[in-house]
Amino acid sequence: MKKLKFLFLILVVLPLVQFAHGAASECRQFYSGDRALLFHKSRMESRADGNLRTMLKTVFKFKLDKESDERSGVEKMLDTREFKSWFANHTQLKEAFKKDLALREALVKQVNGPQEALLAKIMMIRQAKYTVDLTYYIYKNDESGYVILNELKEAIRRGVSVRFMFDSMGSFNPAGLTHPEFKALVDFAEKNAGFMKDKYGNITDQKARVEIVSFRSLNPTQLAVGVVRKTMRGLVNSFLKMFGKPELDTIFVNPNHRSHDKILITDQNFPELAVAIVGGRNVGNHYYGIPKVDENTFTDLEVIVKNNPSLVRGQHRNVITTDIGSLYDLLYFHSGNRVVSTNIVSRFMKFKKHYALMDSAAKTVDEITKESQELLGEDFASADFGKRYLTEGFDKGGVDLSYTIDNVMRDTNQSPYEASGKKRRGLNMNHINKELDQYLSSEDKHITIVSPYLWLSPEQVSRIKRWLGSDPERKLTIVTNSIMTSDNMAAQTLVDATLGPQLVLNREYLTAEGETKSYGAEQVELYEYGRLDSKDIGGDKAYGKLHAKGAHMKSLEASFVTTYNADPRSQFLNSELGLFIVSPDHSAKIKSFVDQLIQDSHVWGSDEYHAIRTHPNLGAAKVWIAKNVDTLHKWMVRMRLVWLV
Repeated sequence: MKKLKFLFLILVVLPLVQFAHGAASECRQFYSGDRALLFHKSRMESRADGNLRTMLKTVFKFKLDKESDERSGVEKMLDTREFKSWFANHTQLKEAFKKDLALREALVKQVNGPQEALLAKIMMIRQAKYTVDLTYYIYKNDESGYVILNELKEAIRRGVSVRFMFDSMGSFNPAGLTHPEFKALVDFAEKNAGFMKDKYGNITDQKARVEIVSFRSLNPTQLAVGVVRKTMRGLVNSFLKMFGKPELDTIFVNPNHRSHDKILITDQNFPELAVAIVGGRNVGNHYYGIPKVDENTFTDLEVIVKNNPSLVRGQHRNVITTDIGSLYDLLYFHSGNRVVSTNIVSRFMKFKKHYALMDSAAKTVDEITKESQELLGEDFASADFGKRYLTEGFDKGGVDLSYTIDNVMRDTNQSPYEASGKKRRGLNMNHINKELDQYLSSEDKHITIVSPYLWLSPEQVSRIKRWLGSDPERKLTIVTNSIMTSDNMAAQTLVDATLGPQLVLNREYLTAEGETKSYGAEQVELYEYGRLDSKDIGGDKAYGKLHAKGAHMKSLEASFVTTYNADPRSQFLNSELGLFIVSPDHSAKIKSFVDQLIQDSHVWGSDEYHAIRTHPNLGAAKVWIAKNVDTLHKWMVRMRLVWLV
């Protein structure tokens, strides 16, 4: 009977597992038990290491032996770290959701301005000693994209391993479906990678590695096999259930669930060195003021975080960079991802063109950002570029990571969590909505919310109204896009049709006892970005487009920096992340940022508001949308298009 089980495992289960987890070259790696991964060649945890041959080796290590153990070889094999690693992201996900992450003592630095944001990322990559991990929703192959690729190329040359993930929909490029610029980086690593260093700075015999992954790949083959994989995983789950093991999720690649996360983290396995930058910016010229800061530049918000040096000596857990790194790992090993590799066809591509574009972009960005470099006291050409910037100007505080990764990774074995009245499959103890509810309900003076595409559900509106009504001294300020500055008209329709009417015009609400009350008109301020003197409508001032997402809580001296727009897509479809930061010094800086936004905005419903919406230079399409916003909103709701905004 045991021999039959063993044959069943070899001939049926392993092929199903292999198929369920993608091609042999795309299976997830064997996780190291030590997160530091100081000497092993897989210091950079790879999605492509675990192939079918290694799986079979693992199985044959545990041949059936009646005398050695009462348990069958199959059961013993299932208990090994090697086997468990195949399902690592699923089991990690469960543990992450069960545990409510604590506020971590850390150092925080606000990034000021678009060009500083690009230089900060370059400086982080320059100063990396072991690894660079990054993921972005939008990654464009323009100057900003190529300059980061150039820095990654040089990092690989000096022995730094790189993991790079991009969202296949957000970074979709019809002119370059195969992403040759990314394959050029892989090709460079294969030929020119330097040798990695150990924790003491000694050169090892292991070369640096680069792996590039497309999140929830839109590759036609990947989508086609998604349905089959779902069926196969059902069969695998039946087998796992027999031995009481964690089951795989059964969701297949759904093109509507995206990774909207923006993370760059260096040396994540070395807490004393690790640095991360999180916020709203993607990678593209308009996010960084390239070639110049103008009316097309996005106004955004990002923060750099490091661990408190006094807390990390010899410690790899309970620090903020480990929390961020663990979230990155969960995204990186998502079962719908596809490794970008230099296959036989791509071997004939001319990568020299892309190397030249990388070098050219570096020279261009250096020239364009000279003024920003002087303000920062840094020199792009210096070997120490970023050394001072990444050590000075940080504020002490507590940092709490929250996320919505359960939107893209379902686990049917866990109890539901209700977010905005919509039942979620999967209990997420660190869900952004849950954390926001806790922080906002603890604030007793003034809440400021900044979002380019803010939409609030009826339940969220009711909670805000009750919060305002419980104390006449409480105040809510919202800053969002105007129809003039928004790059998303569907989202702007939701903003104009819901926020103003629900919070400004209709101030009545029901108490918990069912009594109707109202709060004061002065308790709510709703601002829309841009003024009448904007270049967008013929003026002389470049306001840009609002893309910042976050919140400020006055009495808590806390702030929230995030990728989360608080629109339907962010709440129910995308993976997002955010950092709650409790720090008086940092809170004051976020307050200054918000005050500047308010100064550059107009009041919803004011004369200026109506003048902008009817301005002849606004454009016929936007004027028509402004005029018919209520009708458009009704049709969006009726046709259930709200969730696609």
